[in-house]
Parts: sequence; C-alpha cells; structure tokens
Amino acid sequence: MSTKISKISRLGAGRSAISAAGLMAVAGLSGQAMAGGPSGFSYPDFSSTAGLALNGHAVKTGNLIDINGATQRGASVGSFWHLDQQNISLGFTTNFSFRITDVFGAGGGGFAFSIHNSNSGPSGTASFGTSALGASGGALGYGSNMAGGGTNPGINRSFNVEFDTFYNPLAAHDFPGDHVAVHVWDTVGQMPVAANSIAHALPAMGSGWENISDGQIYDVRIQYVPGFFEMFIKRSTDAFFGPAILSENFDLSVLVPLAPGPDSIGQAWVGFTAGSGAIQDFERHQILSWDFAGVIPAPGAMALLMLGGVVGLRRRR
Repeated sequence: MSTKISKISRLGAGRSAISAAGLMAVAGLSGQAMAGGPSGFSYPDFSSTAGLALNGHAVKTGNLIDINGATQRGASVGSFWHLDQQNISLGFTTNFSFRITDVFGAGGGGFAFSIHNSNSGPSGTASFGTSALGASGGALGYGSNMAGGGTNPGINRSFNVEFDTFYNPLAAHDFPGDHVAVHVWDTVGQMPVAANSIAHALPAMGSGWENISDGQIYDVRIQYVPGFFEMFIKRSTDAFFGPAILSENFDLSVLVPLAPGPDSIGQAWVGFTAGSGAIQDFERHQILSWDFAGVIPAPGAMALLMLGGVVGLRRRR
C-alpha cells in the first residue's frame, strides 16, 4: 500500500485511560450489557451472541467465542461481526479480552480486530458485510491465500489490527515471533506480511505480552479520535495498562471507504477474524468480552473520565 503513515509521539497512560464503558456512561448509555445500535454495544461475556453474525468455524463455547473453532484440526478460519455498522469517523473506543491456546506447541496463526466495508468476496459466495471471511493459516481470516494458489481474495476495504503468533519465513519476510501489526486492504488478493504493514509493534522482554499464545487472558484497549489511533495491551491480572504499544496518526476515513450513516457519520462493520494452519500448528483464538463505543463525550465529561485514571472492565473467565 502506498499511503504513507508518519508516527507521532506516544501519549502517557493518563491521557489514554478512558474505557468504552466510561464513554457510554457519560453519554447516557446503559452500563448494562447491550447488543445493538450504531453508537455502541457491550458484551461482558458471550452467554448471548444476540446481535452477532458468526462465520466459518467461529462458534460460541460456553460464555466465550472461539473464532476459528474449538475442536478443529487442520486449517481453520472464522470471523464474527456485529450486525449493526458502527460509527467510526468521529472516533471510538473498544475494549476486548482474548486468550490464545497453542494446542500442539508449534504456534500457528493468530487473530485480528477488523473494521471493514467490504464489497466483494470469493466467487460464488456472499463473503462481505456480516458474512465477510478471508483465508485460513497465515491470512488470519482477513487476508488472501491467492499468492499461494488459493481462491480467497480476503476482505477488501478493511483495517485490521492483527495479533500474529507464528513466524512464517516463507511469507515475504514475516515479522519474527509474536507481534501486533496493522494492515489495510484497499484491494483484494493481499497477504498480511511485513511488507504490507502500515504499523507494527514487537514485544520487548518483560513487556508482559511477549508470549500471547500462553493460554493467559489479555486485555486490549483501542482508542481512535479523527486522525489519531492508539492501542494498549496488558495481562488481565494486571491492574492498569502501561504506555500505548501503538500510537499512530491514522485517518480511518481515508484508509477505509466508510459507509455514510445518519448526519454523514462514516460507519463500518466491526468484528474479529482468526486463522490457523496445519494440524500441528492449530491454535484456539478466543474472545471473552467486548465493548464498543462510537461516541465522543463533551470536553467536561472527558476531563472527568481522565481524572479517574484507568477504568478497568471486569473480566469474566
């Protein structure tokens, strides 16, 4: 992709301490679990999947969602999306907790948080909108496998934050080991490799996320205001997020063709994808909770939230 993205300095954790639950509360939205509307939703767990579309091998397992299946062996792929397109262009905050289990100890695959407005899919299928689904293995459920002779072009018109756990030396100089990377698919047929990434983060020793496929629960917070994107990650057992691992001046209205919503607010589908490779590479990628707030509080309310520091979400295991 030719779009040039320049980094700006990272912000301290104090400025970045606003949770989606807090945003919804200040905006007058219910703090209880809610499943619909373009301004946000909350799933403290997935005892109910109302308002979601699950595709491929994605399955509800108890109170969580296994994105690429719970008992699959061999190549697997899945996705799930909220049924309502969400407000994106004016900013949002999303929080989710995840767990990756390396079933056979060989790594293999990863998952992504994805924002998309896809208008195409594999020939003969309806793989767009809330049924969007990319290829398995290194494509992580949003990318394409066409470079390897497959037929799945991936999810175009998408912005993807991937959590990749497998180093694939055959995939055009993949990032080494566990990493987070951002990929924008403006055309079909792309692979999520280092050369196509517009931002990435590699964990330092002692960072707390150097082995995200260790079966532990991790919390992620992504915040976006027009022109600026940042992401935080921590173990669920840690009380607070540290500094952002990604701080970028992204304009999502430029990177993703958003759908016009009420009052010309740009909207898109939001959700998760995951893929795993051969039998010996199988991983389970689980989402345990998720909330999304596509609202921006008034300046006074923003200051009030910041005063309280990090507002942690209660995570259920």
